[in-house]
This record gives sequence, C-alpha cells and structure tokens, in this order.
Amino acid sequence: MKLNRAGIALVVTAATAGGAGAQAPVKQVVTGPVAEYWVSAETISGMAGMMSGGKPSPQAMMSMMMNGGPKASANHNLTLQLGSSRKAAGPSAQHTPTAALGTRGALPLITPTVIPPERGEGPDVPQQFEKPRGKILLFWGCGAQTRQGQPAVLDMSKLGATNSAAFASAFRPLNYTAMKPPSPQRHATYGVWPNDRSPMSVPPRGSLVGEHVVSGNYIPDIRFTLNQNQDFLAPITLQARETPAGASLNWNAVVGAKGFLASAVGGGERDTVALWISSEAQAAAFIAPDYLSQGDLARLVEAKQLMGPQTTTCALPKGFVDAAPNAMVSLVAYGGEANFSHPPRPTDPKVPWNIEWTTKVRYRSATGAVLGMDMGDMGGMDMAGDEDDAAPAARPTQQRGRPQQPMSPQEAARRAMKKGLGGLLGN
Repeated sequence: MKLNRAGIALVVTAATAGGAGAQAPVKQVVTGPVAEYWVSAETISGMAGMMSGGKPSPQAMMSMMMNGGPKASANHNLTLQLGSSRKAAGPSAQHTPTAALGTRGALPLITPTVIPPERGEGPDVPQQFEKPRGKILLFWGCGAQTRQGQPAVLDMSKLGATNSAAFASAFRPLNYTAMKPPSPQRHATYGVWPNDRSPMSVPPRGSLVGEHVVSGNYIPDIRFTLNQNQDFLAPITLQARETPAGASLNWNAVVGAKGFLASAVGGGERDTVALWISSEAQAAAFIAPDYLSQGDLARLVEAKQLMGPQTTTCALPKGFVDAAPNAMVSLVAYGGEANFSHPPRPTDPKVPWNIEWTTKVRYRSATGAVLGMDMGDMGGMDMAGDEDDAAPAARPTQQRGRPQQPMSPQEAARRAMKKGLGGLLGN
C-alpha cells in the first residue's frame, strides 16, 4: 500500500500524539536503610604489619623484631562498623560470626563514649611537621630503566610558601574518592569492633565462609551468608631481589584481586630518602588508601595507576635501588566486594523499596619485604643499637691477620631502616 503525502502526515501526527500522551517511567520510591554494616577483611603477611598509614612505623618494627620476625603464616584482621538511624539509650549490638572464624562467640560492637572527629579513609597525614631536613627522591613506574625526568628531587630545607605548590604537586595522591563507612558523625548510633572491651584478633586460619548474624537494640536483625569466593583473600608471598639491572619484585597470583599497588621507601647518604611507587603516573608512595571502591579500582587499573589483577611481577628502576639499598617494599592487592540488602528490591517500580539494612564486605591483602633480604633472616635482628653510633673505643678491634667479616643482611637492613627511615620520619 502506498501512502500519499497526506497519508504520511496523518501517520506522523498520530505517532506524535501517541508519544505525547505516553506516561514517563515510574521512579521507584526508595527509603532507608535503617542500618548500614561494613566488614573490612584484611590478610597480612611478611612485613606488612610494620607499615602504618602507608609509612614505616618504628614501634611496629621494634615489636616485630622482638617477637622473632615475620611469621611464615598470614594473619587475618577484621574491622566491623555498624551505623543506624535509630537512637538507643543503652546501645547494644553484637556480631555472631560463622563458627569457621574461630573467635569463640559473639563479637561485641561497642558504641564509643567519646566520639572521635570525622576523618576520611586516606592515610594519616600529620597536621604539624618538625622542621624538615634532607632531600626526597621520587621515582615511579615499573621498569628497570630510570625514566627521563626521574628522580624528582625535593629539598626539604627549602620548603616554604613560595614553592609549596610544587611540593604539593610532587606529593599528589592517587586519584580516588575515599570510601565512607559507618561513622558516629553520620549515624544516630554507631558500634565498632575491635574495641577496648574485646581487643581479640582473628585466628590465622579463621574463615568468613558461612552465616553471619548481627543483632542489637537499635537495628533490625542482619543476616548474610558468605561463600568460598567471599572469604579472606589469599596471602601474598613476595620476593624482592636485587639484580644487576636494578631490582625485581615477584609474587603469587591472588584469586579475587582486582588490582595491585607496590611502593618502596629507603634511605641513602646525608639524610636522603628515596620513594618509589608502581603507578605509571607520578604519585606519592606513602599516600594510598587501605580500600578502594570498585569504580575507582577499575578506573585506576585502566589508567595504569594500579597494576592489573593478573600482574605478578614488577621491576624497580636502578636509580631507586642505587639511592635506597635495602629499601622496605610494600605490596597491596585490592579485592572485590560482597554486597547484601534486605528486603530485596521489588521488581514493580510502583512498589516502594523500604530498605531495612545493607551490608558491604570488602577485601585486601598486603605484604612487605626488605629489598634483597630473605624474610627468614629477619628474626633476631637487633634494633636496639647501632655500632655506627658507638664511641670508637667501644667498637671491637679487628685482630691482625684476620679479614673483616662482611656485614650480614640483617645488619645492613637495620642500618638502612634506622638511617634512611629515621630521616623521613623526623627521628
């Protein structure tokens, strides 16, 4: 059938009229949730426990050395954070985990009596600094060859208002948005574990697989079940070896990892500290978050600020290795998430979705090592003294006819950490 111009105009007019009369899609009304619950699951191995807020912790170093060095097995850490829109005169809540976790009973989620100030999830950056000294050398990117323009050199003695922008640019962090777990500032009632009443840790062989129940007098009951693919991430076994070309990092594949980030810090001569990060774009090695949102993870991997989930090796530039022998290396695997909500979202958009609770479980695995040292040699490292600081008369004299003994790896690492990292930390 052929249509003349008048017929075509009639069809178009009818279609237009029908479109004009069509109703806009119904936007579902969503309320809640009453309760938000976040479970942060961490696997740590090697020297990862010596790092705090992305930088070395002298107290953690000393504790580790006094307790025999890094453990062969990995440890598991949990942080539980519960927030609710309901108020309670005497707030009480607890998490009853799967028996596989091995914590022997419920974990009390204590409401702090003193509310800490609101802060993001980025690393702790001191608000006040001691008078800076020395120089900081910045390196970035995987590859044995030191790239053009590296290192970026910052003379800390010249830090001032005139060049503060340059310093801020050099220490820019990865491009991410800090996640916002439950907090006392954003919720009427808040509970957390571990706490002063229950400071226990998770057994190294503890597992998250199974049913979890969270109950209390200011929340609806929360029930969720984690499967084998939602357990703690596997530990990372890191080998950090010096090579003629620089240094090589090698590690095992981690099932569930979405991206990796490596960094290193070490000291050189005359209060010089060298920092390196695996990001292809310049970023501060010690300003990295513990956890990243899934959107940020995917974007940072695509931008090569994070290494991809299949990556198991990365070379350090020779310039960094020469500037920071026996540097401390950190490697983090960022994992995925498990998200739950109740009740399920109605399929009919006309039916309001009144959310009672949501739960987010997020994962990371972290490890650390000293460049060029077998972690098995760390137990028994003496951090108490340094013969470089001793008076000449106190040093043992070399007996005539006997060659001087070479410095042990433990001693070399101890001196590097004390000299270089002490300069970075202002010690």
